Amino acid sequence: MSLSSSESEELEYASQDPVEWHQHKHDPYDFCARMKKYFARHGELEHLQWMHENCSGDLSTEEMDGAATNGNLNVVEWLHEAPFRGSISTRSSTDRGTNVMQCWSWRQSGKCTTAAMDGAAMNGHLNVVKWLHKNREEGCTTSAMDLAAQNGHFNVVSWLHCNRGEGCTPAAIDGAASNGFLLVVSWLKEHRSEGCTSAAMINAASNGFLEVVKYLHTNLNQQATIAAITAAAGNGHLPVAKYLHDNHSEHCTMDAIAQANTNGHHTVVEFLLKHEGCRRAYEEDRFMVSADEDVPILEDSAHDLDESAYHNSLNTKLESREAIDDRAELEARLRAEEEARIRVEEEPRIRAEVEATIRAEQEEALMRARIRAEIQAEVEEKMRAEIRAELLAKRNMEPCPICFMQTDECCTTACGHTFCSGCVTNLRSRGHELCPMCRSSLIE
Repeated sequence: MSLSSSESEELEYASQDPVEWHQHKHDPYDFCARMKKYFARHGELEHLQWMHENCSGDLSTEEMDGAATNGNLNVVEWLHEAPFRGSISTRSSTDRGTNVMQCWSWRQSGKCTTAAMDGAAMNGHLNVVKWLHKNREEGCTTSAMDLAAQNGHFNVVSWLHCNRGEGCTPAAIDGAASNGFLLVVSWLKEHRSEGCTSAAMINAASNGFLEVVKYLHTNLNQQATIAAITAAAGNGHLPVAKYLHDNHSEHCTMDAIAQANTNGHHTVVEFLLKHEGCRRAYEEDRFMVSADEDVPILEDSAHDLDESAYHNSLNTKLESREAIDDRAELEARLRAEEEARIRVEEEPRIRAEVEATIRAEQEEALMRARIRAEIQAEVEEKMRAEIRAELLAKRNMEPCPICFMQTDECCTTACGHTFCSGCVTNLRSRGHELCPMCRSSLIE
């Protein structure tokens, strides 16, 4: 008796081509492929091997690229040696037509791209970089040294310089300077000729790396531009702003003051307003902004006012703007004074806390030293007792030099030689009063 199909089965299977349905359900070229890439990137070698053996989809270059980028050398080595599958279609003729059969052939073709070495260098995986250099032919691009420098991997940068020919671009110093890696910046300046761009100075200033800023200005001819000062001021890096302002090569603008004020860095604002050039630029720009805002209104009303009334109105508005500016400067000055007063008031308490912490640390160090000395003395005393007992036991076990017999009843003469008590008694009974070893008196 045949079993009838349910309605759901009819909808699910009846109109489906088996091959297309199977590929859609198992999706080997999408889900499986993405899983392989994931396991390779995360170093899950056993899972990757299982997927490779049980899924029909082939491996791509992305697996080795991802594994190398994340420093998974064991995965890279396996992918290099792993057998890759390729399909071969064969045809066979039957009475009903031609059947197409697809079988698997195994081939050795593990591949990667330059992204493998670039990524490994970017993340500082020198062992992977060396392995790829020795065992693969894809090589790398200038991004390898650029990204290694950007992330401060000095050993990778120097190795690539000595062993590879791709070199780098100005992005290498730009990136290293942006992240504060002065050693990398100075090394690239001494050993490479690509130099850097203005982005190096701007980004180093923006991130507050004063020593890098000084080096770029002194050794790489990077100017202290308004853009760099604005970047430092906007992020509140007062020491950098001071250095750049003392060495700037462009006319001051209000950008640095405006940016610092917007971000609440009032100490930087106060510093900049102390300098005539910055203060004048700030006042001029504020005047221009005020004029731009007010002129359209004044022009509309100028037709109804005579010339004197027009100028009086303009002067009134300018005075109002100046009052606002004076209030802002007064607020900045008062804020700075109050911050200084608070620091002065808090200084004794902070100093007392620091001194108490130092004293506690010193007392703890002394206590630890005393405990160590006591332990050392106990250990030495114990060792000394053990050594003495061992020496005495060894001495008691030495045979008598006269009768060559070992005995517990020993007699030590004044000269320090030890004989068994029987031999000493015999010697004295026979009238011998001298030690047979050194001819000293036997009488103690």
